[in-house]
Amino acid sequence: MPVINIFKDIFEKRDIIYGLTKQDFKTRFAGSVLGLLWAFIQPLAMMLILWFVFSVGLKMGLTRNIPFPAWFFTAMILWNFVSDFILTATNVFGEYSFLVKKINFKISILPVVKLLSSLVLHGVFVIILVGILIFYGYY
Repeated sequence: MPVINIFKDIFEKRDIIYGLTKQDFKTRFAGSVLGLLWAFIQPLAMMLILWFVFSVGLKMGLTRNIPFPAWFFTAMILWNFVSDFILTATNVFGEYSFLVKKINFKISILPVVKLLSSLVLHGVFVIILVGILIFYGYY
């Protein structure tokens, strides 16, 4: 299947992708005690712990004139996005097996659902990063 056909399928099925992405984002954290709040607490806690370990415990810094928190959070947001997408996308066909078994369903759109679900979550972290960059005078 040519790549252009995949993009065509994504465009044609954008309503289904939107609905599945919305549903995926809602059900992803529905079983946890803190619900959607846990989606933001867990990565932020990990970033803060690693920042503390590297900057305070190991006294690591940068040789350039870039504040360590701004540099570190930029890298961690990208890492968390890629990691989250890969971890959730590996099981996408098993998770949506009820759709895969349908004759008229294009399975090429399922990884896009996980990608967009991860983008929604990490888009908030990019907004937080912009706040950090403004704090350090980069905007």
